[in-house]
Formats: sequence, structure tokens, C-alpha cells
Amino acid sequence: MLQRLPFEVELEIIEYVDVRDIISLQLACKSLYNLIEGHSKLIWRRCLKRQCVENGLFWPTYKDLSTAAEYKHASILPILSSRAYQSATKKGKEIPHTVTKLAFPPDHSLAALEDIYLVPGGRYLLTFEKGWMAVWDLNPPGEQLKPKEMMHHWVGPFDNLVCINMVDNGKLHVVLSFTGEEQPVTSSDSTIFVCISTYEFFEIEVSDEGAFEVRSLSRFCIVHLGEEFVNVYTVLGGKVTFHVNGKDFDTTLVWDYVRNGYAGWKLGGITDICEVFSSDDHIFYINEEGLHAAKIPPLKPNDIGGVLLRVLAQDVLVPTSFYSYGVKYDIASAEQVIGGDLRWGILEDEPLIFQIKEHIDGMLRIHRYQFKFDATDDQKSSLKLLETSECNMTEYKNLASRPYQVCDNRLAMIWAEEVAEFDWHVSQLFLSLSSPVVDGPAAAVELEKRERKELRLIPFGAHIELAKSAHAYEFCAATGKAAILWSSEDPDTGLVAETWINYYDFLASP
Repeated sequence: MLQRLPFEVELEIIEYVDVRDIISLQLACKSLYNLIEGHSKLIWRRCLKRQCVENGLFWPTYKDLSTAAEYKHASILPILSSRAYQSATKKGKEIPHTVTKLAFPPDHSLAALEDIYLVPGGRYLLTFEKGWMAVWDLNPPGEQLKPKEMMHHWVGPFDNLVCINMVDNGKLHVVLSFTGEEQPVTSSDSTIFVCISTYEFFEIEVSDEGAFEVRSLSRFCIVHLGEEFVNVYTVLGGKVTFHVNGKDFDTTLVWDYVRNGYAGWKLGGITDICEVFSSDDHIFYINEEGLHAAKIPPLKPNDIGGVLLRVLAQDVLVPTSFYSYGVKYDIASAEQVIGGDLRWGILEDEPLIFQIKEHIDGMLRIHRYQFKFDATDDQKSSLKLLETSECNMTEYKNLASRPYQVCDNRLAMIWAEEVAEFDWHVSQLFLSLSSPVVDGPAAAVELEKRERKELRLIPFGAHIELAKSAHAYEFCAATGKAAILWSSEDPDTGLVAETWINYYDFLASP
């Protein structure tokens, strides 16, 4: 059938075919084999671009590729990564890998590093230290694992890396927080302490010449009581969503840096909020019963660069739609709701997948849900359970989870086993991979097959010595790359003796 179509149409169709199916077409038909081989560079380059969209990868990672073989190899990495995990689960062993201590330039000290971020694609690493943000190329052409500094930018004495988001597979949005000291404010009969928390929105982009460029897009200040902790839940498009679990009531704030406006309100009608996310014009709250939705009120102009949090309580917003799980889960914090690493919200018409983590009778259970939202017709919106998996916690101490990544139509997650000696530290890292995400008519049948599926945790390298601590750990599931920021203590003084970064490759021969 495909062979009867015009040549140009055949190429268009093949470019949108799944990677496995492209390989199968070559094996099944000689004429298709010749067609694909004759235009292999074009086909595999476009296939890789589609892989970047589907698996959330940074397209500039592949700017130095030039041959059909290189594009094809990069396109099949998510499949190889998925197979490596499945092979390790069958054998009950860790995934074979190589590990290299990154050789940074001699004049660059890692002692002041506060955080790292491995850009999806596994090639670029962001580092954050004492007011500086830098980008490193971990694998520049001809320099195996000798990081090359691509950008070094002064951002000011920030407190925390709030989040990093990727836009259009080619830009990075970075939000940093700057919190001042508590200041007393005295009235005639009392004194209260207030803080000013400032959030700055940066954009990192790669030029046509391959240079990394950064610019500050906007700043926003929130004046709040010292006892109120401001949580940043969502960065989606040009919006940042804040939520404060106050002593007397909850407050939500949406800052739109593109339109230079904000909207805020006191939340009414529901309690015990665990997680918050947004779409372009709606806000969603997750609690133990389900999802609650409301339309975001009109934005107010950000004329003074910030807002007094208590003023927002003058407006009350009550959710107007509710989507039930059908059961009541034992969840009480954001740590028990797991969203995506790069997208935590409703983007256009794409469904959102999130996971609920609960502990029952010594078992860790993960309930995976898919939420589809139709802003024009609420009857077309749906919340559906995709899978439940569980893990026997008698083998582990305390497992902390990271947001999931997409790899070969599966959800990949990093788990950290945390132990308490003199302080909490990571003693072991694990990797898990879900079943393929199923949608459509086959979903109900698949769900029956997967009921109470075992959650298999694969060790992420050797058990960590207690004298060492993993301060930050980053993983790119789709390319099988990872980076861990380590430090070791001097046994005599208890001070940090050495800081270094190890780079892992789970798809290279050890």
C-alpha cells in the first residue's frame, strides 16, 4: 500500500513512524529498505527531532552530528536504555555502566558548588555556586569527558535553585530565589516579622554559532510573614505558580512574566492540598480525594514588581470542578505526588500524567493517573488510573523520589535511599521504569493485567560509603547518562575534604 504512494508522501509518512517500525520496514520490504537507506540522513535526523519532543531532550545536544549512522544511533538510545533496565530486572543486578570522575580545568574549584543540573540529552551540565551559574559541555568533540565551559554568568547571591524547565526543546528557563532577612514591623500594639522573597526568571538559549547566552526575563517579589513558607509548584510557559499553606488559610499566586501581571487569592472550599499545577487559564489542586479545578482570575498589572501576600486574601476562589479518584488516598504532602521533570501542568491539549505515592502495611504503592482536561466542555475531561505498582519496603529504609522522565514511552524515576547518622544523607540510588503508557480502548484491558504490578528498583552503582555524600544527583533516562555531585569528609575535622562530580554512562561497555 505504502509503495503505491508518491515518493515525497512515502518520505513524509516514514518520518513519523516509530523507530522500531522504521527498522521493521527495512527488514520487511526491499523497496522500502532502499528508500530509507537512500534518504537515511534526512529520515533519522527528523526521527531524532521527534525523539527529542517525545522524550523531552535538548536538541542542541546533537548539534555536532553529521552522518546518518550518528543520527540513527542517537534515535535508538531510549530503546537501548529501556532494554538495559529490563535486562537488569530479569537478572536481579545493577545495570552495567562506566563511571568517570570529570576532569574540570585546574583553575576551577568545585568546593563551592551548591547544585547541578544535567540537561536532558546528557551532554550539558549546569552548575550553581555562590552567585554564579555556568554551563559545561561534558563531551565536546575530541575531548572525551573533559568539561568545556560554555557560559559563566553572575546571577547574584541566590538562596535556591527553584526549578529548571525546557521550552521547545531548545531553551532552558531557570528560576532562582533570593530571600532577605526577616524584618520587624511594629504597630501600636504588636510587632510582626516579614520577609521579602524575590524570584528571578532566566532564559538560556543556544545561538546559531553554538554559543550559550543567558538573559534575565523578569523579577517578582512576595512580601510575606516570616512564618509563611512560599512553595513554587509550577513553571509552565510564562507562568510561575506559588502556593502558601498558611496557619489560617491557603493562598495561591500566579505570576505571568510574559504579560507582566499576577493573580492571587485565598483558597476556599477545599483543604489538605498536596500539589498544585496549572494550564494556560486554569489552576488545579490535588488532595487525597482527587483534582479540583478553577479558572484563573484576570491578571492585575505588576506595576510595583511584587505583591503583599496578605492582600491576596481579600479575594476568595472556590474550585468549580472536581475529578474523583473513586477512593481516598493516605497522602498529606507534595512529596507523595510525583509529576514530570520538565512539564508539570496542562500544555495545550496534551494529557498530564502524575503519580500518587502512599505507604500501606509496609508496602510502597504508586498509583499512576492520566488527566485530560477540556476547558470548553467539562464533560470531556477525564481522570483515569493507568497502573498501580508496589514495592516491599522491608528491604529499604527511607525512599525519596524525583520527578519522572519519559523514556521509550515509559516513566523513568530515580529513587534515593536516605539514612540518618549525624545528619540525613543518601546511601543508595535506584532506578525504576514503568510499563508502557497505554491509552485508548486497550487501556482498560491492560490495567486488568497490571493490577498490583511489582515496582522493581535497580541499584544505581555500588553502595555509597558513609564517609561520602551525594549532594545532588541528575539522570537522563533516555540517553542512559547520569551525574552525581559528591563530597567526602575529613575523619579528624569533620569538614569537607574533597568535592567532585562523577559521570555515568549506562549504555557504554564497562
